[in-house]
This record gives sequence, structure tokens and C-alpha cells, in this order.
Amino acid sequence: MLAFFRRRADLSPEEFRHYYEAHHAPLALQLFPYLKGYRRNYVRRDQTHRRASGEAFASALDYDVITEITFASPRDYARMQADMADPAIRDRVVADEQCFMDRDATVVLLVEEEPAFPDTTAG
Repeated sequence: MLAFFRRRADLSPEEFRHYYEAHHAPLALQLFPYLKGYRRNYVRRDQTHRRASGEAFASALDYDVITEITFASPRDYARMQADMADPAIRDRVVADEQCFMDRDATVVLLVEEEPAFPDTTAG
């Protein structure tokens, strides 16, 4: 799963990152201890971002972080979906996200990961 998050307009990139790392990530790991991976990739604001054509653009799709969540199995993904359907869990996640995210801008994609290189050890 890939999630694209934008910070609230009243927060600096540093404040957003600090809240995510000090508050939201620990909450997520507490609520969903079965996650295989939970990587946060923060957009570098000190770099010029470029399109494939080489053309520079000012922002990186206007997001502050791309979060990668991985699951050991489809069953673990279904477990997270079921947990998020529980109002007690969903309300805690939403309330915490409202502290630092522009939730209206959030984009979540379910993806299938391929290994970086084919397995050449077989055969």
C-alpha cells in the first residue's frame, strides 16, 4: 500500500515530520503490530524535482511524504481493513491524522510489489 500525505497548511515540513515520527507512526505500530513494513519517505524540499523530460517543477506533486505499508500476506491486509472498520480504531487514527495531515488531499493506492531483481539462484 502506498499513501501520499500532505501536511496541514499551518505546519512546517519539519513540524509535520516530527509529529508523524513522534506520534502517528508509534500509534500505527501499536494499533497494527502485524504490519510487515512501515516506511515513510519524506519529500526533499532542498532539491529540484524533475519530470522524466528533464523539466523542473517546484513541488513534488504537493505531498510531504509517501508512506509504504507492506503486509506479509493478503490475510494481514484484510486484518487491517477489518481493524479500520472498527469505529474505536478508525476514530483514533482519524483524530490523530487531523493533528498534522490535510486528510482531504490523501491518496491511498493498493499495489503489488515485485522484487528489485529476478531470483537468479533457482535452477
